[in-house]
Amino acid sequence: MNRTRAAAAGAALVLLLALLFRQGAPGASARPPDAVEREAPAPQAAFTPAPVAPPARDVFRYVGRDDDGGAAPAPFEDAAPPSPPPSLAEAAPSTAPAPDQGPRLVGILRQGGVLKAAVAIGGEVVIARAGETVDGYSVVSIDEEDGVVLRDASGTPVTLSAPPR
Repeated sequence: MNRTRAAAAGAALVLLLALLFRQGAPGASARPPDAVEREAPAPQAAFTPAPVAPPARDVFRYVGRDDDGGAAPAPFEDAAPPSPPPSLAEAAPSTAPAPDQGPRLVGILRQGGVLKAAVAIGGEVVIARAGETVDGYSVVSIDEEDGVVLRDASGTPVTLSAPPR
């Protein structure tokens, strides 16, 4: 009986090992399954490009060719010679203000409860209140309706009217 027990124990062991290997995950060399279940991809909206307008003319044909019945373009030799390019000195506009240009009222503002005038003098805008002197002009009075009265270095009054609103 000893042999029978040993044979039964061996058979049980082989059966147990077969069951263990059969239930385990397949190894790296295992063949992949024939049908793989995957989720269907979500339907995507079809891309439709914006319509492109056809060209306004045939880009491969010149206008006025003899074979179209139009007049042929003038030969290149008959064209007027190009004018020389302007020098940089002629092309650059002068940014310096005219020396005889007098003061100009830019606006009237109120700062800290005090009326002040923004006046352009010599290409710069300065803000001054009554009684101050700026670039040889002293501010005599500032009024929102009547404008600003300045006095130049010679004592002549200069009235600057209020800018339109």
